[in-house]
Amino acid sequence: AYYPEITGRGIRVGIIDTGVDAEHDFLKGKIKLFYDSDKAEITKASDYAGHGTHVTGILTQVAPESEILSVQIHDVKTAFRAMEFLCDPDGDPNTNDWPQVVNNSWGQDNLLDIELYYRALGVWDSLGIIAVFSAGNNGLDDGAITKPKNYPSTIVVAATDADGLATDFSSRGPVVFDGSTLQKPEISAPGDKIISTLPGNLWGEWSGTSMAAPFVTATIALISQAHPGLSARAKRDILLKSSFTRIYEWDPGLGFGELDILESVRRALDFTLRN
Repeated sequence: AYYPEITGRGIRVGIIDTGVDAEHDFLKGKIKLFYDSDKAEITKASDYAGHGTHVTGILTQVAPESEILSVQIHDVKTAFRAMEFLCDPDGDPNTNDWPQVVNNSWGQDNLLDIELYYRALGVWDSLGIIAVFSAGNNGLDDGAITKPKNYPSTIVVAATDADGLATDFSSRGPVVFDGSTLQKPEISAPGDKIISTLPGNLWGEWSGTSMAAPFVTATIALISQAHPGLSARAKRDILLKSSFTRIYEWDPGLGFGELDILESVRRALDFTLRN
């Protein structure tokens, strides 16, 4: 079965990245707002590196009618401000305008005040915001996934190649949080030679776990539209139970399996409270 009506319509999706070229023909009308974390203000969209435009293009190829809240950071130090902004984009605590899911391609192990980032992720949890993080491109060494991706509720995404195998660059798990070892990444998605939008109305082929994560973020948007009212936990369960696996156990390079978008939507549509 194919579900052409499930497009992410009405689902707010946050993207914390280098920005976006909102004038790209493919992205016009898809960016609901743009926030510059350095200036701490909503402003005209821009992208200083192209990375965010490529990520946004991948996401909107999968969930073309989702409402993108694009948040620009210039380094990881301003990511906390970005996280804080997405809790209440319009500054009115009486409105529910936060995103249902946020795509993240940032992290580092020597973050100062790491507890602030964990606390922000805890606030996201309380609002039902799902944090999707790319695993990173640190290669084959186990335990190479950076902070704050090790926070328990995050969904960490590894990258696969055209054969469904973990790429050499994709960071391996597991992670350690508060003294406990956690199985991350949870899921994998295509991240090798992915074609998407670039600034200047261009298209280009990039590789990285940053290319894999938006496939998962977009799928969560589709799940959210397919069955409104699902908790973040239920969406996470649907996503992971839908993943395709060849090994039937957690793998440090692939997680619990490879993303299956169609099966995720099918399970969301069939979901009942008995699940």
